[in-house]
Amino acid sequence: MNLILIKTGTNMFAVFANGHIVGTLRRETINRKHMWHATGINGSQGIFQSKRTAAEWLARGIG
Repeated sequence: MNLILIKTGTNMFAVFANGHIVGTLRRETINRKHMWHATGINGSQGIFQSKRTAAEWLARGIG
């Protein structure tokens, strides 16, 4: 699977898998920790410690 992250703004990334957009990542501070908020194109959301884990979650189609 080809996974591409494109920076779209401050602490924001668009996630593409195999040439199709699958969602966005946004860095947030939650309970004084930096976390990644993943939002899929179908509206599903998840919070992850790692940007890579969040992008892979979106690319698997869960997001």
